[in-house]
Amino acid sequence: MKKEDFKILRTRKYYPWPADWSIEVHSSAEAREICGQSFANIYFLHDKVFVTALYPTNELKKIGNSILQKIMNDDKYISGINIEQQKRGEDLKRLALETIGAINSQTNLSFDELNNFSLNIKRSWLKYNNLELSWHIGAESLKYYINEEISKSDFVLSDSVFQLLAAPCENSFSANEEIDTLKSAIKILGNGSKIDHEINRLVRKYYWIPFGYDGPTFYDEEHYRKVLKDLVGRGLQSVSSRLSDLKSTKNKLLKNKEELFKKYKIGKSVQRLLGDLIIMTMMADNRKEYTAYVHIAYDKLLDRYGESLGIDKVKLKYLDINEIIDNCNQEDSIENIYKQRKNSFLVGVENHIKFIDTGLKAKEFNTLIEESGPVELIQGVVASKGKRDVVRGRARLLFVPDDLSKVENGDIVVSPMTTPQFTSAVRKASAVVTDEGGITCHAAIISRELSILCIIGTKKATKILKDGDLIEVDASTGMVKIIEKAK
Repeated sequence: MKKEDFKILRTRKYYPWPADWSIEVHSSAEAREICGQSFANIYFLHDKVFVTALYPTNELKKIGNSILQKIMNDDKYISGINIEQQKRGEDLKRLALETIGAINSQTNLSFDELNNFSLNIKRSWLKYNNLELSWHIGAESLKYYINEEISKSDFVLSDSVFQLLAAPCENSFSANEEIDTLKSAIKILGNGSKIDHEINRLVRKYYWIPFGYDGPTFYDEEHYRKVLKDLVGRGLQSVSSRLSDLKSTKNKLLKNKEELFKKYKIGKSVQRLLGDLIIMTMMADNRKEYTAYVHIAYDKLLDRYGESLGIDKVKLKYLDINEIIDNCNQEDSIENIYKQRKNSFLVGVENHIKFIDTGLKAKEFNTLIEESGPVELIQGVVASKGKRDVVRGRARLLFVPDDLSKVENGDIVVSPMTTPQFTSAVRKASAVVTDEGGITCHAAIISRELSILCIIGTKKATKILKDGDLIEVDASTGMVKIIEKAK
């Protein structure tokens, strides 16, 4: 077993479940039916609250090529999956809201009731996410193919130009939330709309955005009161100007794309493939909303299990729901499982069979991913050029929601990968740098909308940079340099 046999697709800070349900999805029979193949082997290594997701490079290539062939052979393949994903997403959201409503209205739920709710949540989550592999893996294969096709015309696209061509013209949920918030501020400034009315409307619509897998953050009344007071303090002209900029983004983007199509002689066949890539990006963005509701519902269910069992909810996140059900009458068993896994363990599939290991195999993978030594060069893919070619600022490392308060205007956000939880911090940033990320990632989407510089896929920015380092991010090279180390 060698390090080059695997690609690390994710290194993030979160608890094992429900995030580890992804293993079952990426190796499922339905994913295999949809994509032509699914993963036979996947490994998620947990080291305290960090998880490293390793995928065999040979399987990544085979599955990517299989999806690419389906895209090439059927121009409705991706759009059809998108329609089905939206349908399943609405079903998933409905179930999550029903579950949240039942939990909030019933104080004494039995274990049988909790078990039924939890298993239904997991089944629906898996059904929805069985479609994920098509864009999660397929997008990068399609990107490389499109680049090769364009290069046949003796053109080589920079990362930033390609990201522009593949950018959706439709707003992300993050942009819609900002537009709605600006409109609320204008109502308060312009016609005296009650701030409490606007706060309640925004909370009902967008409370879920920063929750992610584990929460505990929501966009609550306190959040929107602070945001709206800040916007009102800027005045009507400033707020209206920002709203106008956001609304004009679509037309500007369409115009830029038309110019690039002509400049690089991009024909209708490649434009069609770019259209599929755009749909894939939108599917990735839409997934964040649908799954957030489920994660909130599941978190509330774990609260109830924890109360009934007298166990900290965090410990329950180290067990899958089936394990919780099997051990809910044996408190000591849950404690013992948590103790075995709290420092390090491995979850995965081998030959499509799921396993959990706290022994030798986990140690082998820990050894596999250990760095041989620090390498100071940081370089990635330019996902958004922003308004300036070079940006300097203080690095602020973000791993969990509690880190967001560190970010001040003009700082540079450095993270394994941004998620909706980090939106408020990214809006203050002058640039974003991530370890991970591809064409469909959250950092690329939100940075383009905010017109800030973004470098994704550096693999090691969070390992090299420290909080407070003065760094320089270069849009022309995708490089990040340390100008002055933090004291």
